[in-house]
Amino acid sequence: MCLGAFATDPVDPGCACEDTLLEAFRQQLTRAREEVYSMRKMLLLAVLVVAVVLLLATAAISATGNANTTSAEQTKTVVISTRKLPKLGTVLVNSKGRTLYMFVPDKRKRVTCVKVARSSGRP
Repeated sequence: MCLGAFATDPVDPGCACEDTLLEAFRQQLTRAREEVYSMRKMLLLAVLVVAVVLLLATAAISATGNANTTSAEQTKTVVISTRKLPKLGTVLVNSKGRTLYMFVPDKRKRVTCVKVARSSGRP
């Protein structure tokens, strides 16, 4: 008596047992390949989802990292006021009383204030 695809499945004695077993093996192999392909697709999808989540988490952390400054840092203001100086008149000063200067480049190619800087005693 020939057996079918599984040892418990009897087959008619007149059939070709080898062909039946071979066909059952091919079907099982095809199902196994389909399962492996399906599992690979699911694994790839899971890896992509994890990568996107990590990317979004990194972006959120870097965006909130800049927003985590204290309120004192956010409310820093620059205090500018005026002060009258002898021979110069009214000038702008910062909160420490230091004079604020505005640099205006010379229109000529040569520097024109060399002598004034030397006579003022400043380096």
